[in-house]
Amino acid sequence: MKVPIAVLFLAGVALAQELPTRPPKPTRPSLEERCKMIAQKCQSVNQANTLKICGSDKQMYTSKCQFMLARCENPSLRVDRNIRHCMGDLSQFSNMTKPTRGPRPTKPSLEDVCQKIKMEGCPDKMNEANIRICDMNGNVYTSKCAFMTARCADPTLRPSRRCPRPQPTSEPTEPAL
Repeated sequence: MKVPIAVLFLAGVALAQELPTRPPKPTRPSLEERCKMIAQKCQSVNQANTLKICGSDKQMYTSKCQFMLARCENPSLRVDRNIRHCMGDLSQFSNMTKPTRGPRPTKPSLEDVCQKIKMEGCPDKMNEANIRICDMNGNVYTSKCAFMTARCADPTLRPSRRCPRPQPTSEPTEPAL
């Protein structure tokens, strides 16, 4: 039993010596070498359309190159994803303008709507079929145009959520015997 184990062990040692070894891992360039490469690359890159970067030192960097060069001097420098931390210095954003919104559109007054209905009639949008509008007095209107016409006559009229169920148009017939 000892002999086969010893033979297997020696065979394994012999095979291990014949197998090629991995090439050594390439070494990373030193910090100085990386900084020199960054500086050379930054000189050749157009930095006109770059994003601003907020650093963990609360400084705003105007380009990735500027940030990477600062990181060469301070290796613990990281990107701060919360840009508000760097908003103390807003002079870099002075050329940016905030978009402005126009005034909100206003609804036409009831008088304007009534005058338009009297002059031009109801638009097609207000004459949609299969609509039921109930007022607070229990009246049922079959179109928005009919409701608005009634409201022009009585400005205090308001729509109501309580609407009676429609009555059947014909009486149900009894089954023949």
